[in-house]
Amino acid sequence: LGENNMEQVKQFKKYAYLALMFAPLVVALVVVWFLPETIVSNFDFSGNVTGTANRFTILIYPVIVAIIGFIIRIASTSPKLTGGNMKTARSISWLVLLLLNVVAYFQFWLYLNGVTVGTQIGRFVTFILGIFFILIGNLFPKIKDNTKYFGFRASWLKNNDVAFRKTQRFFGFASIIAGVLMILTAIFMVNNIAILVATMILVVVVAVTGGYSYYIANVEEA
Repeated sequence: LGENNMEQVKQFKKYAYLALMFAPLVVALVVVWFLPETIVSNFDFSGNVTGTANRFTILIYPVIVAIIGFIIRIASTSPKLTGGNMKTARSISWLVLLLLNVVAYFQFWLYLNGVTVGTQIGRFVTFILGIFFILIGNLFPKIKDNTKYFGFRASWLKNNDVAFRKTQRFFGFASIIAGVLMILTAIFMVNNIAILVATMILVVVVAVTGGYSYYIANVEEA
């Protein structure tokens, strides 16, 4: 690409990111006028109402999305935090913001369609987590620089670059498997079981990756 085209691409990405930061808030400002004065704020996995709030509380999450988007953007462009992983960090920031947007729009859908839709929120969260882990799994193997702010962290990896890189590759592979299992869980299991299984999958992935990283950093090199 020419210099002008590269600049145009940069500008497009900049405005697209800003749009993702503030789009949920704009949509919320429209949705709020179609809601009753009091809306459901909490419900259990059976769809039973456990709390209500003023309709303008739906603006809280979009504001949080904008704040998180700003923070992760700053963090992902900091050489001190990312080292030589800035490109991967930017990809992760986009991914996180996209998922936050999906959650925001799902919440708006819940508000507009009634609390009974909430009976499937556990499966929805599990499905979103599955997609997140598949995408993260493709990004983590690209992490090269061993910084204290980035990647799968463990104290025994601090001064071991070889073990650090192997751990990121392993965690990436494990995350993809976990993501697929979470998606299958969301599709085939009932709501209250799905989120429990997803939590167990996450714990196993972290534990197995931690054990693997300890082995290659201490036992394998001994």
